[in-house]
Amino acid sequence: MYAFVPQFLQIPKTAGFGFGASVTQAGLLMLPMLVTMALAGSFSGPLAARFSAKAQVVSGSSVILVGALMFAEFHDARWQIAFSTALFGLGLGLAYAAMTSLIVQNVPREQTGAATGMNTNIRTIGGSIGTALASSIITGHTQPSGLPAESGFTDTFALLSAFAAAAVVLALAIPAARRTASTVAVPTATGEVSEEIAA
Repeated sequence: MYAFVPQFLQIPKTAGFGFGASVTQAGLLMLPMLVTMALAGSFSGPLAARFSAKAQVVSGSSVILVGALMFAEFHDARWQIAFSTALFGLGLGLAYAAMTSLIVQNVPREQTGAATGMNTNIRTIGGSIGTALASSIITGHTQPSGLPAESGFTDTFALLSAFAAAAVVLALAIPAARRTASTVAVPTATGEVSEEIAA
């Protein structure tokens, strides 16, 4: 999304699609996604009182799916781009923030750092693979002029939609377990050692 929506926007209109936008204009059309991502991430914590982290990940992945499908299908007007990317950002912000909460809730405290680090690494690897796949699809669909064909972007976002659908299914399979309690040895006044439960 970050790499290829601006590219789509900057493609000259002579290609039969695109908007011939400048770098600044493309950045402004990406702004709704960044705003909704920031807002969704900020509200994830307060929403936890009503909606579990798992429910937020499922909801966020579902909204990402809708945003990707909308972009693949509707991209003839600038407002359509802004709306679909805003939805994408909303889902992404909600899912990312809730995923961190899920990790903290479901691993022992001493493994929290390793688990969150692994989550970041896997996201980075996934983003790299996704970018490579998208590049292959878009460069594999070119016009005689050398410009990308619209079908390359459509196919790319259809693939993104498929990945988002898989994310929804995987999110539904997330166990609802909480962090397991551990025992801590506590000395008593008589010198004996007792065990207390620590969350």
